[in-house]
Amino acid sequence: MNTVIALLQREAFSAWRNRWIAVAIAWLVCAAGWTGVMMIPNQYEVNTRLFVDADAVLTPLLKGIAVDPSAADQVDMLQRTLLSRPNLEKLVSTTTLELGVRDPSDRERLIAALTGQIRVQSQSKDLFTISYRNASPRLAFDVVQTLMTTYIESSSGNNRSEMENAQQFLQAQLNSYERQLHDAEAKRAAFRAK
Repeated sequence: MNTVIALLQREAFSAWRNRWIAVAIAWLVCAAGWTGVMMIPNQYEVNTRLFVDADAVLTPLLKGIAVDPSAADQVDMLQRTLLSRPNLEKLVSTTTLELGVRDPSDRERLIAALTGQIRVQSQSKDLFTISYRNASPRLAFDVVQTLMTTYIESSSGNNRSEMENAQQFLQAQLNSYERQLHDAEAKRAAFRAK
């Protein structure tokens, strides 16, 4: 027991005697760490949630007639809509991304990079998250805002024609079922008459 205490006293005395070396090493490690942290570029991520109620009207009407798309299909459809070539070209032209474009090949590389950097994820059946990360907070915000605005404009413009198409489809289905019902009733009446 005495040897352990003597060993601890010797180590404590040695550490106390070399304390300035330990402090200098700690400062060097801290300075190197702070320099490393200062060299890491800032990254700002902007997220937005988008509620897409595409099938609120059609789901009750089409139940049993059409197949409901899965969540993965909806994410894929939304991502293809948002990241379509015309939408990305509009995004590049309306934000400050266009300032870095010098020739058409730069524009192609930028559009390809945006396709990989913009993330669309499903949070629930109708709720989606759009995310983009950039070193400029303003540019990150502008990209997500432009994407959301583009989607809202395109969906509101298409809603009228989609509703008319859905209405025509449903009317055709109703007419078809009405004819089938009328034919079945006629066959039943003929059967009873026999």
